[in-house]
Amino acid sequence: MLWHTLIALSSGFLFALAFLFMNRAQSAGVKRGNELLAVTLINLTCTLVIFGFQFGGGLFGGVPTWDLVAIGWFVVAGLLSSFGGRYTVLIAMKHIGPSRAASFKSFSPVVAALAGWLWLGQSLDNQIILATLLLGVGLWLLNGQLKGKQSVIDSGANLALGWTFGAASAACWGLGYIARRLGLESMASPIVGVIIGALLTSVILITMNYKSRGLPLRLSYFGPPTSRMPMLLAGLFSTGGQIAAFTALHLMENTAIAVILISLDSLFMLLFSRFVIGKSEVITPLSFVYMLIALSGCALAILH
Repeated sequence: MLWHTLIALSSGFLFALAFLFMNRAQSAGVKRGNELLAVTLINLTCTLVIFGFQFGGGLFGGVPTWDLVAIGWFVVAGLLSSFGGRYTVLIAMKHIGPSRAASFKSFSPVVAALAGWLWLGQSLDNQIILATLLLGVGLWLLNGQLKGKQSVIDSGANLALGWTFGAASAACWGLGYIARRLGLESMASPIVGVIIGALLTSVILITMNYKSRGLPLRLSYFGPPTSRMPMLLAGLFSTGGQIAAFTALHLMENTAIAVILISLDSLFMLLFSRFVIGKSEVITPLSFVYMLIALSGCALAILH
């Protein structure tokens, strides 16, 4: 159980590093919108290389028996998490600002816990309910403390629409974890799951941007030379986070607990921003209170 917990926590840690290096790449000149496709293409390339070693040399456990039902669930997971969660939160940002919109992801463990109880028959006792609520509330409040996430709202904003899309993003991320778990139950291959999600997201993003940007055949998506190393590191850390998340969902008996531990990326971002992007986030006394609320939820999940 200790190793399972560490794998889940490492996923949140790697996702935080990926986001921070994406921020650093943006500061170095990557055009906003290009970074998501660049990271997704790195995810796809890295996992295809790993799959090649699995297929050709039987390494990393070899390739499991193919299962069409599992592939279907991995496609659903890609649509929900890799694309749906990100796309809906971008729409929400236009209406309620980036801070509030990004904070909705904090409640994806609540969605995952309820969905796991309804569809997977997993336990949902008072301790798990309290753990998910403490984590969600703590991270929601903590996100409001992050520097550079001021609630800039576009003209003509519709608050009701923004909150609706924000809630939809939380639902997409939470349900995406359930779809991943269902896929892994039929085909225990985190690598295949990441490949399908990355491939699907890449195709969607390229299709959406084809007329204005063409095919990503050059390094322009990675920005100028000064931004390419942080962009590459963002992609590598994101790939590691995806693999760790799939592995944790496969190994841990209760999906809700796995998702709680995976979702600590906001906390890790706050703690390590100075080392990666060269500036510290604003940490107020209330920030420590919010951290303790989120960490108490994490502790309850681990002790369950």
